[in-house]
Amino acid sequence: MTPHDLLVEATGIRKSFGATSVLRGVDLRIAPGEIHALLGGNGAGKSTLIRIVSGSLRRDAGDLTIRGDGPNPIAVVFQELALLPHLSVAENIYLPHLRRGIAPVRAARRRDEARAALAQIDERLAREALDRPVAEIDLHERQLIEIARALGSGARLLLLDEPTANLPSPRASGCSPCCAASPARESAPSSSRTA
Repeated sequence: MTPHDLLVEATGIRKSFGATSVLRGVDLRIAPGEIHALLGGNGAGKSTLIRIVSGSLRRDAGDLTIRGDGPNPIAVVFQELALLPHLSVAENIYLPHLRRGIAPVRAARRRDEARAALAQIDERLAREALDRPVAEIDLHERQLIEIARALGSGARLLLLDEPTANLPSPRASGCSPCCAASPARESAPSSSRTA
């Protein structure tokens, strides 16, 4: 595999917070279709690396190249919820498309796309909750909505930062199929950027 086949290529990533060195020369390569797990105890730098790769945190040193189509080829699901409680489930799932300035799409199509993304994780929730405000949805289902939003975002790479930590075991194991349906299964990206 050549470097141009990779979605992410990180070399020598370093990050410190004050005197605390969190990442010390991390290398990471992710190709389309691959599933990686970052393992380590609390404070090991897993979330820090995810934030650096996603562009929400600056690294102190190292090289990072993200290859993919569009302005944001990465979707991240953090353990902390980032849903808008006054919007419906469908509106929250479709929100990344609106932020990117994609041409207006009929409400019915947006709803269908939101339903398809949520159905990858929870068929019942996709049938019953699309029009309900997120404020009426329980915590466990909100986490599933976050994951569905990432799946439906059109991103080439999903970064999941403990997205099932708030889910009971049966629900968490139900999220496994979403990895197989992730956008990284598509063909090699056509453009790149250095972050």
